[in-house]
Amino acid sequence: MTWTWSDVIAVAGVAIGVVAIVASAIFTRRWGTLRGKLRLEYECTRLLTRDGASDQLKISYRDVEVPDPYVVTIKLTNVGQRDLTSVHFDNGQPLKVDLGCKMYGLLESSGSDATPNARIGAIGSAGVVEFMPSLLKRKKSWEVTALVSGSRSPRIESPLVDIDVVRDELIPEDVHRTRSRVSKGVYALMGALLIIGAALFVVDIVTRPDAPVSPDEIAYCQEDSKRTLSGSVSCVEALRQNEVFVARPLLAWALGVMLAAGPVGGVAAIISFPMRRRAI
Repeated sequence: MTWTWSDVIAVAGVAIGVVAIVASAIFTRRWGTLRGKLRLEYECTRLLTRDGASDQLKISYRDVEVPDPYVVTIKLTNVGQRDLTSVHFDNGQPLKVDLGCKMYGLLESSGSDATPNARIGAIGSAGVVEFMPSLLKRKKSWEVTALVSGSRSPRIESPLVDIDVVRDELIPEDVHRTRSRVSKGVYALMGALLIIGAALFVVDIVTRPDAPVSPDEIAYCQEDSKRTLSGSVSCVEALRQNEVFVARPLLAWALGVMLAAGPVGGVAAIISFPMRRRAI
């Protein structure tokens, strides 16, 4: 079988698609650095709900009266796709949640996998809860409950490296799951394009006829008497040699499908990259 320029282009289309798959995979794995993400949930409950009740009812902690008492619950959940370890705490510094009020006591400390290493200051000191460096596995959480005086919006002081702490967002794992499905779907489309294009190319080669000139080819050549090449090469021979796609629509489809796989691979890389950068 004699290879023509269209055969070479078809093989090049397959090569481009394969290179696009490999390059996009390397791109997302090498530069799509996974960033961790913790979600902070904060709940504050006032113990004395009526103003007049504070005159007749007092709340104390270890014999120390607590003015304007509140019970605060802080929950940190690892909503990323990897574990939070001690290595992520820069220079071993703790993750601090500043409640903006006075702290009186740590009432409870718990975790879905392990109890957090949390600490607070002395009674009446600034209301800061410190989470010391420790392991928090993915989809697990830490929760602490404290007794404070007054209520403010918490402020986060994070020393975490490549870990974002967020509040009041759509659950990041849901976002990740949606983007991951889209990315996988695009990769699947790219692979399907390559398979379909390669199949069309093989079918075209196998079924390539050595039959006499078809009426369509004759009509094509008769449209313009100047469609001849130098020497003794006729229009029909040139048509066969150059594989004009009017005579071979199957190969035209094959080339178009396979060459489309390259841009699809680029789209997959674009989708994957921000997904891996912003949430894990």
